[in-house]
Amino acid sequence: MKKDIHSSRSTIANYLGRALSIAFFAMVVNMAPVGAQDKKPETKKPQQPATQPARPAPPPARPQQPHPEPVRPHPLPQPVKPQPPHPQPVKPQPQPPHTQPVKPPPPAQPQHTAPQVPPRSVQPPQPAPQQPHQQPVPPQPAPGTPRPNTPPPNNQPPHAQAPPRPGNPPAARPNRPTTYNPANPNWRYANLPRRNTVRTYIPPSYHTVHYGEYNYRYHHGIFYRPYNNTYIVVAPPIGIYINTLPIGYRTIYVTERPYYYYNGVYYEQRTDQYEVVSPPVGAIVESLPDGYETIEIDGETYYTVDGAQYKPVVQENGEIWYQVIKAN
Repeated sequence: MKKDIHSSRSTIANYLGRALSIAFFAMVVNMAPVGAQDKKPETKKPQQPATQPARPAPPPARPQQPHPEPVRPHPLPQPVKPQPPHPQPVKPQPQPPHTQPVKPPPPAQPQHTAPQVPPRSVQPPQPAPQQPHQQPVPPQPAPGTPRPNTPPPNNQPPHAQAPPRPGNPPAARPNRPTTYNPANPNWRYANLPRRNTVRTYIPPSYHTVHYGEYNYRYHHGIFYRPYNNTYIVVAPPIGIYINTLPIGYRTIYVTERPYYYYNGVYYEQRTDQYEVVSPPVGAIVESLPDGYETIEIDGETYYTVDGAQYKPVVQENGEIWYQVIKAN
């Protein structure tokens, strides 16, 4: 026991001696003067960082499956016992105070003022188209006796209807529809008989109009003059009268004066009849009768009908109409 203690003490003494010698040597080194300046500083080598071994990645976490919760049964609804309704007390409603009815004020009496009538523009009267009336057929003379050709009193033309002629087809169809054709000046009256054509028959519903030396036959705006045993389509003479205007006539105004035009013939109203007049200069019509003639003057085309001269004029809608520049 004592030996061990003694050996440990000697060992400790040896360690202390070494430590003191090392400390003394270090103190001497530190106290030594700084030497010549030409000592080069020692270059320290860069220390490489110690690489630590890579740790293995933790294993992926396993997905945890949700634990199904036990389904708890829902409690069954218990039947609700009906409860008797509790009557609510009726609250008395306040009554409005008794007020006297208000009488409405008497209506204001309208003031009698004269109505203002707007001024009316004066327009020339336009005669309404009249339907041809049937006249009684006069007694016919015995066969072989000549028909009298004496003019009636007061120089008024008679208007008698000729006896019907069975088996004769109509000579014209005035109600047949027509269409505008700029290349044909007589497009509206193209279905009517041509001027100066000879007819062996005329419609049975014609009217006989005596004027001058002839008994003209008139039917829907067409005049026929007897020629031997036939008839010639002619223009009516100026001054002859008719009772009704033909169906399809046109009303035109020249210097605010109304005229009635149909198939190249112009009419003016005289009381209850219509007189054939000369074409008024300046009148513009949409179509000419069949049988017109064309003439060229200074490279321009003009049309001549029954002695009157027309020139083509273009309207606002682009159609070509014809204006009277010379009367017959």
